[in-house]
Amino acid sequence: MGEYQNPILSIRTDCNSSTGYGHVMRCLAVSEELTKLGVSLRFVLSSDSDRELVERKSYNAIVLKNIGLATDELLELLNPNDGPLLLDSYDVSEQDLEIFHSNGFRVILFDDAMRLKKYPCDLVVDSAPNAQFLPYKGFPETRFCLGSTYFPLREEFLKVRRKKFVAEQVNTVMISFGGSDHDDITFKTLKAMVGIEGKLEFIVALGPAYMGQAYEFAKIDKRIRIVQNVHDMAELMVTADVAVCSSGGTAREFAYLGIPMVLLSLSPDQVPIARAMTQAAEYLNDKKKAIDDTDIARAVVELMADKPKRQLMHIAGLTLIDGRGSKRVASAIYSVIEG
Repeated sequence: MGEYQNPILSIRTDCNSSTGYGHVMRCLAVSEELTKLGVSLRFVLSSDSDRELVERKSYNAIVLKNIGLATDELLELLNPNDGPLLLDSYDVSEQDLEIFHSNGFRVILFDDAMRLKKYPCDLVVDSAPNAQFLPYKGFPETRFCLGSTYFPLREEFLKVRRKKFVAEQVNTVMISFGGSDHDDITFKTLKAMVGIEGKLEFIVALGPAYMGQAYEFAKIDKRIRIVQNVHDMAELMVTADVAVCSSGGTAREFAYLGIPMVLLSLSPDQVPIARAMTQAAEYLNDKKKAIDDTDIARAVVELMADKPKRQLMHIAGLTLIDGRGSKRVASAIYSVIEG
């Protein structure tokens, strides 16, 4: 392990109602593999973070006093001699990366859709499909891990048996829009689902920070089952025949399980992911910018009726995500730790 007998990786990530839970979830997925390699971890979270997700996994968590990335506070808290710094936050700028580099930190960055012009750091990971075709630039020695082969799938998904084929008839539709869903797209989707006739079950997975009106629909349609703050999403997701979800990490988890999807992009960084997943899903926003409940209902009904299309989506999803991304990313991070 080189000079590091007990390496420490500091992980500065976001986990809150405004940014969602995708950042911390992928950090946790990679952390599972790093722990197996003997790497010690400490999470440094934004001030309004939900630290319960991190502490549930028995990792140490520090909550920052300042808002944003809090670069100055990080420089006071952390010592570059302890080990590298992993950043996963949309608050990271090129200037921040330069500051950390000039202060002797080896820096790893989780990025989405090449947000910056240049990446002055040691390692960049962008696991979006087709990210390998983006013109990323960094130092001559900067390593880039790009594309869906680096998608960090959590260990709970690897323990679940993936679907071998699609159902002859759709019985269960699962709806999931991440940890917060501050625009309450879940409500709009449920409005669409209650208009679909038939003996169906609608499983609605709500994140810890959800504050919308989904529970109102459960009162009027007994087919709707709402679960919130689920600890083992993989076991729940694999029961679905069709999914309606946002085009972030959840979509790629459904793809790994082989579940056909109707996708909506809820933020600009999700658009290229959704466009790259059109073989594994029906992407609505590309056809119409303003999506309403009738669009969602129509897409779900058409997908339910088209088994050959669902089968093609199933195969495409299994091909897109092979489940070994966390190991690949952990290996790349370990190389930075070894120096």
